[in-house]
Amino acid sequence: MFSMDLDIQKIVKAAEAGGEILRQYFGRALDQTQKSAAYDFLTEADLASEKTIVEILSAEFPDFNIMAEEQGLRDKKSAYTFVVDPLDGTYNFVLGYPNFSVSIGLFKDNFS
Repeated sequence: MFSMDLDIQKIVKAAEAGGEILRQYFGRALDQTQKSAAYDFLTEADLASEKTIVEILSAEFPDFNIMAEEQGLRDKKSAYTFVVDPLDGTYNFVLGYPNFSVSIGLFKDNFS
């Protein structure tokens, strides 16, 4: 059974771990790949943050689906789906503006 009161700290732990990865990369020159538009980048910071977040969520919530921005959907056929943007504001991050975040959402049922 999922208890939001008890398990929210596990989700916060994943977000903070992803944020710590981003702090390590912030302000450094990064390898980056342009995605769909001139302002849409993929960096090594995105990938490292996402890897850490997904590992923690997978360990803490092994039966939940995870839709991660770079890795795609890990479908466990669960009623619960995490949606992860490991670096929301990559453009700012790349430019050195400290306005970015880790975003983790949790949907119950009807995620599509």
